[in-house]
Amino acid sequence: MLSFKSFRFIMLFIIVLCCSCSKKPNHPLEDGIYLVKDFISDTMNIRTLTSKEQLINYDPKYINDYPIEFSKVIVSNDQYVALRLKRNPETQTEPDNRKILLLDFHDDQAKKLYDFTSNHIMQKIAIVIGNEAVSVDKIRTAITGGKLQITRCTDNGCERLYYELEHDVK
Repeated sequence: MLSFKSFRFIMLFIIVLCCSCSKKPNHPLEDGIYLVKDFISDTMNIRTLTSKEQLINYDPKYINDYPIEFSKVIVSNDQYVALRLKRNPETQTEPDNRKILLLDFHDDQAKKLYDFTSNHIMQKIAIVIGNEAVSVDKIRTAITGGKLQITRCTDNGCERLYYELEHDVK
């Protein structure tokens, strides 16, 4: 027969287990450009997130010569521009043989892209595809006309991004 002390311990354990399992998991993010709130290199020390933040993986496999200083990114899930493209991405080769990827945003997103980039100049953004940050950059100027270039991708990275982005054509 269980003692009262053992019974209390078991009940406390069950309550803690139930509470920890009831936390809402991250909802998948729409493919898009998100404002970066923080970078996480030590997954043991993640701060508490607000309801407007989401923790996602960062995968630099698409990007050329980018030091891996962090493995996760906290993004604002209410400050973003959806990746809704007019047409398939276009790849081009620069004179130095580097590949670039050109994105042409749908008209309804072009204005949002301008507003977003003009309001967040010199802040970090993440390009999120498949609920994973594939590129992290700094906004240096407002983007007009709904056209965006990804310039630091590897040859294979540009090709993989191209295929990942094909389903974002609306």
